[in-house]
Amino acid sequence: MAVAQYSKYLKQNLIIGIVICVAGTIYCTYDGYINQEFIAKHTIDGVANSTLAFNMYSPPFLVLFGVLLIVRYCIVKNYKIVAGEEDVVVDGKRTIKYSDIESLNKTYYDAKGKGYFTITYKDEGAKERDLTVTKKRYDGTDDVLHAIVSKIS
Repeated sequence: MAVAQYSKYLKQNLIIGIVICVAGTIYCTYDGYINQEFIAKHTIDGVANSTLAFNMYSPPFLVLFGVLLIVRYCIVKNYKIVAGEEDVVVDGKRTIKYSDIESLNKTYYDAKGKGYFTITYKDEGAKERDLTVTKKRYDGTDDVLHAIVSKIS
């Protein structure tokens, strides 16, 4: 059984985005509502200039974006492709039996900068579908590709 986990790099990018949203929310909230020196400096004739207005109105949007990133992280953290004995399971949702695989195109798998392979298979409704697996999205695709090739050959 070969397993390709969701990319550690992509998961870390989501975590970095979450941290930036939290830090930005704290910073903008402090400068927009608490720091009286900053407020006085950026208020002209009782009207907030663009810097103060940004710091006052951006925290809710940063919180919303941070929540969306957290939701996305929770969704993708367990994504993986498992090439088992009888089928390939993609992200726990889609199951592809080896007998349903019509072709495997790995032309660009070893190409510099590309690194993907495409599985063409028939789904339950006998419709032809493509599944593209990239090295950028999943770690351990070499093992999965080798397992798939050995099963369909």
